[in-house]
Amino acid sequence: MREEVATDFETKAIGPRPHAYPPQPVGVAIWGGPWHKPVYMAWGHPSGNNCSKAEAGSALKKIWNKYRPVFHHSAFDCEVAMDYFDLSLKPEQYDDTLFEAFIYDPRTENLSLKELAALWLNEPPIERNCLREWILKNCSGATEKNWGAFISQAPVSITGPYAKGDVIRTLNLHRWLQKNLDERDRRYPPSQGQQSWRDAYQRELNSMPILTRMEKRGILLDIHRIARDVPKWDKQIDELGKWIVNRLGGAKKVAAFARKGDFNIDSPVQLADALDAADKVTHWVKTHKGNRSVAKGALAEVISDKLLRDAIQKRSVLTTYRDTYGQKWLDTSVNGHVYPRINQVRNREHDAAKNAGARTGRLSYSDSWQAIPEPSRRPFPELPNLREYVIPSGDRKKKKRILLRRDYTQQEYRILGHYEDGPLLARYQADPFIDMHDEATKMINNITNMDWQRRSVKDMGFGLIYGMGIEATAKKSGQDYDTTQALRKAYYQAIPGLTLLIKNIKAICKRGDPIRTWGGRLYWVEPPSFNKKFNKIMSYDYKMVNILIQGSAADNTKEAMIRADEPLAALGAWFLLQLHDELVIDAEAAKKDKTMIALREAMESVEFDVKMLSSGEWSDKSWGILRKYKDKRGANYDEV
Repeated sequence: MREEVATDFETKAIGPRPHAYPPQPVGVAIWGGPWHKPVYMAWGHPSGNNCSKAEAGSALKKIWNKYRPVFHHSAFDCEVAMDYFDLSLKPEQYDDTLFEAFIYDPRTENLSLKELAALWLNEPPIERNCLREWILKNCSGATEKNWGAFISQAPVSITGPYAKGDVIRTLNLHRWLQKNLDERDRRYPPSQGQQSWRDAYQRELNSMPILTRMEKRGILLDIHRIARDVPKWDKQIDELGKWIVNRLGGAKKVAAFARKGDFNIDSPVQLADALDAADKVTHWVKTHKGNRSVAKGALAEVISDKLLRDAIQKRSVLTTYRDTYGQKWLDTSVNGHVYPRINQVRNREHDAAKNAGARTGRLSYSDSWQAIPEPSRRPFPELPNLREYVIPSGDRKKKKRILLRRDYTQQEYRILGHYEDGPLLARYQADPFIDMHDEATKMINNITNMDWQRRSVKDMGFGLIYGMGIEATAKKSGQDYDTTQALRKAYYQAIPGLTLLIKNIKAICKRGDPIRTWGGRLYWVEPPSFNKKFNKIMSYDYKMVNILIQGSAADNTKEAMIRADEPLAALGAWFLLQLHDELVIDAEAAKKDKTMIALREAMESVEFDVKMLSSGEWSDKSWGILRKYKDKRGANYDEV
């Protein structure tokens, strides 16, 4: 095992891709191996520099070739090293305390280095305070929020202690986490067939370069079409606003509810006042602060005028489409490409908290890419199909490249069958191609001698997986409380293994023990706390089935990407997007079948007790206009 050396770059201000990221380095801090004391090699500060960039490059080359670098947020440091020093590492050649920390405690609110060191090592960021004070005093434009962008402008005498402190924290945190994670796996050892924390950790390391390449390539948009369509959306939004005002009694009547200037239809308070005055609501759903809620779901429940309700919701969605997507794409695109950030774990060192990833390990994107609906799931069919603006790379007229899409077939249910280890598992093993929602509907109808519809049964199944209560499930499915309660009882009867799984998980939580996802990550139940929404102290063991299944699904999809990466690259294809259980590929048109087969085989090779199946679509036009791909499976497929 190579000696570990903590390495951390200081850079100029971090900007957006493709031209301002990764930012230009001005120094690098090093500690470990032959560097018995932390050093800060600086070449780009206004004063106090102690080496040239070439000398720093020689030191880094030595670390890369002879030692094991340790980073906090390897995606950033590895990209800086590659772009400015032509130094690359394989995922098994370095460590990253960001991934270790996420695996240790995925619920930690802030996974930045200094906060973790203060929390777990009792090492407060004293040097940061000194550097921040100097920057705020001496750098024009620096504020409490953006002072970190000015680090390169501080002298080495001020920046050096800060940078050295970071590598000390990184190496100490790495050793602390490795020790504690190993101790936890010894205390709660993986059972036969389960993976360890080190398997989970290596999966995150292996995923990082794939996601970095996705970020660097960006996403190609039909920017000319967007430029034509956004003004049309502006006009529609304006027309809908005028129609809504007229429906509420006209401009003169609603003007009475204006706070300053004209009536603002986008103001929740003013809109609620106007709805009240026009007698258009049956009651109000209140926010946790006691205010009248004008959120989409709340308005759907309380507005008695269906035409008005639809107009308000349509205008709201179209405004989001314009502000969050269309106009932002126009403002930020470079040569037709946009570059959303991909958040691999709960948080990233250089991302705002609002861009943090999911606690379950699912990926998240900046700029709400994961909220772009499938065409069939638009709230109103006449709304724009946002996915149509995402197009293949290359020369579209010659159709040299196409988009391929594969998603897992009922991923959560297959994982549920893996853990249920009962009738559900048996049915999947007997026929991996079954539609479990259809099967559950048949079983429940046989038990109850009723004619339950697939949609209601599907809503109930996901409600149980997601830990939804009867009231929430009833609201989602549009049924009354008693009907939903009866369906819930029948669902448990049809799939008794689910009842047993929930019971076992609650028993594990009660003992104070963790559950383990398919990929080897441990989760403890959240401690009881006061819930403002329900105005009582609540326990949260009901969430743990969802965490087990969603966490395992996150492991599953990342593992599939890792297994597909090299075969796809050999065929000239690459990942464009990963949205939950959906993978979108940019591929050569002439290699469509080979690429689709390579992706399918990788996705379906991930080892669960239930065969993980997937289905495919493709397009030579856009992500929003897809044609079904007919998979050609061998006669012995069921024996795989």
